[in-house]
Amino acid sequence: MAVVSADDAVDRAGAIANLACLLASNDRTVLVLDLPEAVYRVAEYLAPFAVERAELRELGGAKLEREYATTFSATSPADSTLDRFELPGEHRVIDVHTMSRADREPRPWLAAARRGGADRLRDSLIHSPYDYVLVNAPSLVEQSDEESRAISNAVAKMCDVAVVCFSHRVATVREADRIGRALHRRAPGGIQVVPVRLGGDKPDEDLDERFTELLAGNPRPTAALSLPEVPSPTPVLGLFLDRPDVADAYAALAGAVTFDAVTRLGDLPAAVLTRYRRATGFAEPGSPRFLVLATPDTRLWADWITAHLLAAGAEVGSPRTTPDWLTAAPPPELVVVGGDAPAGGLPATASVTQVVVHDGTASLPGTDSLVLAGLDAPVATARLHAYFGLKPATDAAPPVVRHPDEPPDLVAVPPIQHATIGRVEELERLRDQLVHGDGSPVRLGGEPGVGKTALAREYACRYANAYSVVWWISAHDRESVLAAIVALGRALRGVTDGDVPGPLALLRSELAGPRWLLVFDDGDDPEVYGDLLPAPGRCHVIITSAGDGDFVVPPLSAADNAELLAGRLPQLADSGKLDEIAAAVGYGPLAMELSSAWLTEVLRTGEVHPESTTSRTHTVVDDYVAALGEVEHPANAVASVLAVMSESLATTGPGRMTLLLARFCALLSPEGVSLALLRSKEVRRELVAAGGQDAAPLAMDSAEIDILLARGARIGLFRVDWGRTRALTVHRVVRRALRAALTEWEERTLRERVLAALAGYAPTEQEDDQPTAMRRYAELNRHVMSTGAQDSDDPDVRQWLVNQTGYLFRTNEADVWQVALDPAQRLYDRWLAAYSERDPYVSMLAGQLARLYRALGRYQEALELNTSALNTQRRYQGRVHHRALLTARGLGGDLRGLGRLEDAVDEDIATLDGLRAAFGEDHPHTLAAENNLAVARFHAGDIATAHDEGERHCARRDRLFGRDDPRNWHSLANLGLYQRAMGLFDDSVATLGRAHELASANKPPPPLAGPIVSWLRSVSERLAPGRDTTMAKGRNGEALVALRDELGEDHLQVVACKLSYANAHRAVGEAGYAVTATTECLETLDRLPGIGEDHPYSAICQVMLAAALTASGRAAEAVDAVERGALLLDEHLGPAHPLTLAAQVDQAVVLSAAGRHSDARTAARTAATACADYLPGRHYYRDIAAANTRRLGADQTTDPVRVIDLDISMP
Repeated sequence: MAVVSADDAVDRAGAIANLACLLASNDRTVLVLDLPEAVYRVAEYLAPFAVERAELRELGGAKLEREYATTFSATSPADSTLDRFELPGEHRVIDVHTMSRADREPRPWLAAARRGGADRLRDSLIHSPYDYVLVNAPSLVEQSDEESRAISNAVAKMCDVAVVCFSHRVATVREADRIGRALHRRAPGGIQVVPVRLGGDKPDEDLDERFTELLAGNPRPTAALSLPEVPSPTPVLGLFLDRPDVADAYAALAGAVTFDAVTRLGDLPAAVLTRYRRATGFAEPGSPRFLVLATPDTRLWADWITAHLLAAGAEVGSPRTTPDWLTAAPPPELVVVGGDAPAGGLPATASVTQVVVHDGTASLPGTDSLVLAGLDAPVATARLHAYFGLKPATDAAPPVVRHPDEPPDLVAVPPIQHATIGRVEELERLRDQLVHGDGSPVRLGGEPGVGKTALAREYACRYANAYSVVWWISAHDRESVLAAIVALGRALRGVTDGDVPGPLALLRSELAGPRWLLVFDDGDDPEVYGDLLPAPGRCHVIITSAGDGDFVVPPLSAADNAELLAGRLPQLADSGKLDEIAAAVGYGPLAMELSSAWLTEVLRTGEVHPESTTSRTHTVVDDYVAALGEVEHPANAVASVLAVMSESLATTGPGRMTLLLARFCALLSPEGVSLALLRSKEVRRELVAAGGQDAAPLAMDSAEIDILLARGARIGLFRVDWGRTRALTVHRVVRRALRAALTEWEERTLRERVLAALAGYAPTEQEDDQPTAMRRYAELNRHVMSTGAQDSDDPDVRQWLVNQTGYLFRTNEADVWQVALDPAQRLYDRWLAAYSERDPYVSMLAGQLARLYRALGRYQEALELNTSALNTQRRYQGRVHHRALLTARGLGGDLRGLGRLEDAVDEDIATLDGLRAAFGEDHPHTLAAENNLAVARFHAGDIATAHDEGERHCARRDRLFGRDDPRNWHSLANLGLYQRAMGLFDDSVATLGRAHELASANKPPPPLAGPIVSWLRSVSERLAPGRDTTMAKGRNGEALVALRDELGEDHLQVVACKLSYANAHRAVGEAGYAVTATTECLETLDRLPGIGEDHPYSAICQVMLAAALTASGRAAEAVDAVERGALLLDEHLGPAHPLTLAAQVDQAVVLSAAGRHSDARTAARTAATACADYLPGRHYYRDIAAANTRRLGADQTTDPVRVIDLDISMP
């Protein structure tokens, strides 16, 4: 059916929207093709019922869009979408596709009509999945006869019914009659024409007489109708207001256009009408009130619904938070989430809505239904607001709650070992405290073994979809906390485009938000992690601890205890023995799990009572309960159970070995122990030594370790995951009880054996490059603090700790470096105080600690450590001792970082000579020193020599390791840098491309390798003639983001990369950003220890700031910067250094731009002469300097002169 108008002043869109709603209320699906030419669109009237927007063809559109456009000269919006609206109930859908009129000239629809566009549109509509289609046809007012005839032809051919709208004015009545009769004439199969007057205060009883001839031509009898006006400043559906006259009028219109198939407004709950009036401002003032009921299974949905209702201005409560609402008058609207009615039935209330959130949910009798199952967040939100007639304020912040079907982005939670029994009430209370509390961390307290960790783990798994990040943090020591935060930062960089702070600041940064859940497990000592916690209220934090907490976890109820034990001891399910066991262990879940595991094993092996009769089984239980009562002064129920178990295990050799293994593991990390470590020959050796005669089977057969592991797991001393993690874990309460049962001498002796096993398992320095070395170090790292290794005086343990520190450096992760720095410094300070400086391990640790400082850009601290260690080694071991030479190899890097370039060259020459004499030409230590010397020469300005030595070094590595060895990436990257400095730009790009391929071939790739090589390559691409400068800038920007994520803003490599990025912006004409970025580089360098404003790197930034200022038209300001930079470079590097020469060339360019042409010519000649004197003939600086001199010398100041880009190169 089409709606045409004889008067553009009438509200045609409102009539269509009301009619569509009346049809939809009778379980009909309606499509509206809207061509708005008035103030409002049909969709604006239906807005309170909006649920989604989708592609036209996804919601029933076949060729509708194209055919409508060709038929009525319309154009589709750019997004080509349908707006969907729904009334409460089944199949009450209204889809609206809004188009716009094409330009009036030319009129392509005239030709389209002749080509049969109306027939094709009708065919498309007939086959669309709608019961009724309402077409808002183009206006016929002020059209030429030809235009009016074409529109009438299209409507007549396409539609079964045409509604002709007009106003009370006499002229529009005559026009409506003319249009209607024209439609009759042009309709090949007849058309029902319904004249409808829109507006007016009272019906016109003479309407039928005015349309006598028109009405007589209809296929079915009908009358002319009048629709009352509903005054409103905004689009409103009069059908849903308290206006019976409006409802009756639209019912009559519906009967006329559907041939009496629909003759009244369908059944709509009174609450729906109330909600609509609320949404349109016709309701009584005041906030609506909702009481939300849910089961534990639908709690997430209840929280989501609550948040969105609150955001829309409603008052929302629950039986837990607002119990008085259940009997309040007037009653709130009741919202039942899911398919389960609350115990005791539904309370009396004015309105009850069942929100269906899962497919297959049974309907609750006597309730309305709102289906949200299977809808994504935007659609579900729109449907929720539409159903309840709510409209959030346009400036309201969206609620932070996540859609319950949306999984978290990042999850790291230990797996649940057994299905949780009970704890429904505790989980609900914990959820309430986190959601409705004051934002402080929730500390779980209670008796040891009561299930605090299990409750936190169950909460994290059950409510994971409420969060974007769910992260488990072992908080038994600071290093474990930081290791977990490092892993979180690494994971975040894979899912976020923003900067991710380092581990010390991550949890207190803006990234940590209300959609994060952090669980600090075993967090007994707040001093360990207190400074790392997020600010209160920023995110949800759960802490489990052995002490008191603000959320006390009670023991299990008697019924839950019975269920737990019956599942593990089914043979006792019908007796009263389960209650006796539960009472004996104080109803603690862990004690009951241990008891059931132990009793199962005793009954299985028949060691005490071989008979399997019920009486014998009961006797076993009675003996066990009695034994528990005889334990003297137990710390807790778990300690009692372990005391009974230990006494029994101690009666047999296998039992004693199982107990020994458990105690051995109790001294290792609470985070678990890999089976690879426990099966190693080092652990086996120590167990055999500690076990004596009992260990004879293990000494003869290494497979015995698995027998011990299986036995200990069966009786609950520990858990063994033979599959995914391949690790053993000891519950922390069991761990403490096992250790507490040891005498001081027993614990010290066993700890020494544990440390001896770990030190033996650690790779030696010579094994560091083996494929398994990094895996072993990663496993060992978690045991350093928990075993007390830092307090050991054993030389093997101390050597392991030195190597372990070196492993942390070799991870190439800046977050790891930051975390490792503090414990490594503490260890160094302890050793330095406990031993003399002559101690070799002190010097070795100093060298490894210096590497961490150097990697973090803290060159001064690194230099002081290396200098102290080197002086000691040279004094007591000699200058050519390999330890002194290895320390000196690091010293050169510190000197370069501090700008002492010539000193670095001298140090690296001596070091290389010494290492060649000690290890030969091809040893890895010698190769590293050879690379360092080339780097030092490059920094000192001897670029040609650096290039030649770099080529020889890469050739040597290719010969030794193969051309495609991934380890060669670093040397190739340096060679590419030397080639660029020589002006061999294409060679540099190719070499750096190969370096990137090799870096990526490492498994896993070094985190910093990719961005560093990309950065170096981008600079070469920018400088190479004919290369895409914009693409090079993009690559530079990506590298900068990656480096900043890894190293933070205040790191020298980040500053260097940022300066290159600034130069790239200047190269593409974006000088304004170049000025800003270069200024930021200078400010950062001024903050860095050992750098400051007088460092050569700062001088480079001064020169490039001058170039950026000049490019932005601020040459006068640039003069001071370039003169200062050039002077600093001359003072620090000398007049022959390429950087000094480049700065002189750039100084001439800046002076010329500032209008000081005479000074510019002098500076240019001086720079050209110096370049010719000091640089090799093939160096490209000479060509630039000579060309600039010619242009400036000839007074051709309008010709371009070239700036030499200076980068802080970091080979």
